[in-house]
Amino acid sequence: MAIGIFLLGKGLLKTTNTTLTNLDKHSYGIYLAHVLVLHYVYRIIAPLKFNTGAPLSLLLFIVAVSLITYGISYLLVRVLSINKKVAQFIT
Repeated sequence: MAIGIFLLGKGLLKTTNTTLTNLDKHSYGIYLAHVLVLHYVYRIIAPLKFNTGAPLSLLLFIVAVSLITYGISYLLVRVLSINKKVAQFIT
């Protein structure tokens, strides 16, 4: 199911908007890197003592972890794509 959503999103991002085009170009690398990044982000954020018993706090925790993971994954892929030999595998 995740692969289907990934391909749907990849197809919808085919526009002339440079930001969306840039996200489209790096989406496969982000998909590959996010699991590793998520592992470390969660290990850093989890001990911050969020009250995950309250629904709003749990929602904020999930959104924060998601946005941080996405941002770091994107930056990682952008840096790795500078090297042309690596870029052919992640873009």
